[in-house]
Amino acid sequence: ALLFLSRRQPSDAHLVHRHGRMLERPTDIRHPHRLRKDDRVKVTWTYDRGDQRANHEVELDDPNALEALLREIQKTGEPVVVTIFDELNEDSDDLPPGIQIGLGHPTYAFALHVADDGGYVNDPMVETPTEGLQFDFGGVPTEYPAECLRLRPETAVQLAVTFLKTGGRPPEAVSQRCAAI
Repeated sequence: ALLFLSRRQPSDAHLVHRHGRMLERPTDIRHPHRLRKDDRVKVTWTYDRGDQRANHEVELDDPNALEALLREIQKTGEPVVVTIFDELNEDSDDLPPGIQIGLGHPTYAFALHVADDGGYVNDPMVETPTEGLQFDFGGVPTEYPAECLRLRPETAVQLAVTFLKTGGRPPEAVSQRCAAI
């Protein structure tokens, strides 16, 4: 059983990046949990490699293609935040519903359901790491507290694939607060 952590976010991780600016969560996020009719999502991630920033964005509607992509990102061994969301409405400052997952660490990951009532997903069977970890978030190294990293990379990948397969439904889990927040 997975636990769903509260919508309150830890330290810098409570900021969500959109078009070069950071939005405070959760007030700037649309509430509906459904993707567009075609269930097509955008997947974005960025690596900061010193003087070079590698931005990536793809659109997908095939859960198998999403799973393959996320497994490739995990294999790089570079901790990075992957944001999966519905198409942005250019007339709105609202971030559409989605899911963010932290991949690239060999043992730990995170998953954050981005919605008004969203939060971190936690697996109580996963031991809490001894310290927080940094994930590259839009080219910015961002510290995530250990208490919010109780998820295996495989589980984070499956949560993202399920999010696409179900048309954007939130992860089914019990709501609970992360001790760090």
